[in-house]
Amino acid sequence: MSVDSQQAFGAAGNCTSLPELLDMIWNNPGSPQIRRRAAAFAMLLSARQAVGQGKSFHDARAVLDNLARAKAEIDIKAWHSREVVAVTSGVLQAAQQYLDEQTIPCTEWPKPDDVAGIVEEEARRLAQA
Repeated sequence: MSVDSQQAFGAAGNCTSLPELLDMIWNNPGSPQIRRRAAAFAMLLSARQAVGQGKSFHDARAVLDNLARAKAEIDIKAWHSREVVAVTSGVLQAAQQYLDEQTIPCTEWPKPDDVAGIVEEEARRLAQA
């Protein structure tokens, strides 16, 4: 993990799977900062895992689908705590807004890795909020 990621996500940046991050959220009920960072990195990891090789609108939308599923799992594991929900909803909303604003129906849309890039920006921002 890069120094930049370590600063943004702390120990969560060392995790390699959503279940690891869910455990981190679950096991740290008294630490909003750890939970916020774990939620942010979980959303980023979920976006990255959904990118694949496709370039269609449906492939870009698949990143959002994966984020929505991850958001539900993360929020449930965190007992819907405000600090976690603020992160998961902020990241998902930023990705949804980007895809919507950058899409011209049947003509142009962002690539999945562009959507994941927006997720990374917002996840880094919200991890530090």
